[in-house]
Amino acid sequence: MSEAELRGLGRTVIRTADVEDLVRRAASAPASPERHLSKRQRTVGAVVTESMRTVPAAAAYAKVDVGQAEELARQLSERTGSFVSLPVLLIKAVARRHAAHPLMFAALTDDGVVRESERAHVGVTMDAGRGLYTPVVHDAAELSGDRIADLLTGFRSKAFRGTFQAAELAGANIMVAPHTTEGMVLATPIVFPGQTCVISIGAVDDQVLLDAQGTPRTHRFVHLGLVYDHRVVNGRDAMALLKDVKEELEAPAALG
Repeated sequence: MSEAELRGLGRTVIRTADVEDLVRRAASAPASPERHLSKRQRTVGAVVTESMRTVPAAAAYAKVDVGQAEELARQLSERTGSFVSLPVLLIKAVARRHAAHPLMFAALTDDGVVRESERAHVGVTMDAGRGLYTPVVHDAAELSGDRIADLLTGFRSKAFRGTFQAAELAGANIMVAPHTTEGMVLATPIVFPGQTCVISIGAVDDQVLLDAQGTPRTHRFVHLGLVYDHRVVNGRDAMALLKDVKEELEAPAALG
């Protein structure tokens, strides 16, 4: 209890019974409905506010059949012992399109100049219950799928413990936002200030379709969401990147 509570009794001499009564009242009082935001959540809030204030964002979406990508992920996991997932393959697919879509990896400076990047450094949004982090897979196009998987496994551990080094969170020029909780089909993330786009991936959605012979077949789909800074990127460019990434995931041999 606080000194103010004791002074509030208005007594010159405070007895043990007075203190015990204060303790009983405090224990029976309802919990406060207020909760202070953590320092990390306030930082996230500042980034979100800056994005909403400064980035005129637009969005596009693509539906992707990931049956072959899931099979590749399974094979890579068995062969390497790493946990290769669809977000891992998405990071690789996005990074491989760096040269074809440089505006998606660029930054808009205050004087209206677009600064392109030499390599693909892919940030990944990650929340393990201790706040949102955005660790970076540097030079992602040069890495194998199992190497990216190992990096993400290490990132998840650091996100849980809150032990990232500053260098691990710096340098992203594009962002991937996994929203793969079961039932989460679509997501529209924010564009981080200093970047021009972010790509989200939802959970897998099973759908039964008829093949050419009229036989029902189960297909595994995800939805990709691309949110982009419309000052730099136009809809045609955004849809071109989504089309290319969709093709990479639906024919994923190069993503291993």
